[in-house]
Amino acid sequence: VQRDVYNLTDVLRGAASRVHETLLIMPADTVLDLDIEAALAAHRANGGAATLILHAQHSANSLPIRLSSFNRVQPVGTSSAQGDLQFTGACILEPQALEYLIQHGIPDDTMLFTALLAAEIPVFGYVSEGYWNPLNSLQAYHAAQRVFLYSAYQQVTAEDCEQPRVRYPSIEGQQIAPGVWVGRNHAIHPNARFAAPLCIGDGCLIGDDVELGPYAVIGPNSVVDDGATVQHSVVSSRTYVGRLVNLADRIVERTTIINPQTTQHIEVVDPFLLSNIVREHSRGLERVLTALVAGLLLLLASPLLVLIALLVALTSGGRIFRREQRVGRRANPSKIAETSTLDVWYFNTQRSDGSRTLFGTWLTCWGIDHLPSLWNVFVGDLNFVGVKPLTLDEAAHLRESWHEKRNDAAAGLTGLWFTQSEPETDLDAVLVADVYYAATRSRRGDLRILLQTPRAWLRRSRLLASKRMRSSRSLPRQMA
Repeated sequence: VQRDVYNLTDVLRGAASRVHETLLIMPADTVLDLDIEAALAAHRANGGAATLILHAQHSANSLPIRLSSFNRVQPVGTSSAQGDLQFTGACILEPQALEYLIQHGIPDDTMLFTALLAAEIPVFGYVSEGYWNPLNSLQAYHAAQRVFLYSAYQQVTAEDCEQPRVRYPSIEGQQIAPGVWVGRNHAIHPNARFAAPLCIGDGCLIGDDVELGPYAVIGPNSVVDDGATVQHSVVSSRTYVGRLVNLADRIVERTTIINPQTTQHIEVVDPFLLSNIVREHSRGLERVLTALVAGLLLLLASPLLVLIALLVALTSGGRIFRREQRVGRRANPSKIAETSTLDVWYFNTQRSDGSRTLFGTWLTCWGIDHLPSLWNVFVGDLNFVGVKPLTLDEAAHLRESWHEKRNDAAAGLTGLWFTQSEPETDLDAVLVADVYYAATRSRRGDLRILLQTPRAWLRRSRLLASKRMRSSRSLPRQMA
């Protein structure tokens, strides 16, 4: 789990209901080549409640950790023959340690071991011998790219070198030459020259007389124009590199050139040198297709909608629909991208005095009261798949910086918040699901969520119906 999105407490809280055995936590914002079997064997041999995965690599910004002769983590300030080690962020926990951390809420994973030690919970350490890069600086990120490319290239050429490497590198794309990986839907001029190792992402356009590599990474949907040279550099996705531009030992983020060694950066204002490739036409086409599907569903469901509307009118005193304010980002790309208030339509389930009708309760239990929200998808307020449209009260609780990540995705009728949670899941779990979706969303992932939605709807509806049945049975006993 990325540290800039979640803290460790959020991760543990989300896992607590599903984990009843030994748990391995691996940070996703680091490169860690860990022998999991060896680490787990050491954890079981030590018999402790927690084992920290440590590394001999030293960083001035980290808190040093020292081990006793029995591999037990010592309090800060204790001298040891094993010297200073560094916590990689990975750890192995037993249920009792997990329960303690959830109850006390550890906000920073670097303080995990100190909290456990203070509670007198035995904590041991396992020193990993594999490659580790915390990715805590641009220089570290640039170095990790080089190590990963070299490791994959070394597997192809079977060269033996003392350079750092990972054991199981995996690069998506077709290997068109030893150490040269190219993604799908590319267009490469026959006169382009490549030097391994090199990775070119999906949908890239490479022009005439271009020189790429060695140790170059070209992000997806980027364009490298005629005569440009990219060596020992990383070009982010959707970036245009102009004609005759020469990049060496740099990280390019759209219109920004960064020196990873000094972190100095230059903003390029000339779009003929560097620019951001914006493909609004694809988003517009996607929105048109979404509107067409929503309109078709409304048309096909119109007999059912009319029938439900008549029953609602008869049972609620004439009011058929209700409009509720929700907070989220609109799906329509032609409208503002920032979070705004949305008017979402539902079938009315209440009488004029605010009490819920019997038919309205049935509609709510089975989620049928949400059918009018298809109109919101049709007009561009919602997507079929997205983050949860929050109520005003729920939106008022968005105070953490990581909460803002969910605004990268539009609100939707369904999403991970629907398929992976229960009807009465707390807001924190919903926000974790939303932020994860916003950080990892893709068309294939959206299709997967849509296919999972019917089963999730049936599960949630049965839970609500059974709860309603239990409450109705207990009411006569309470009255008695």
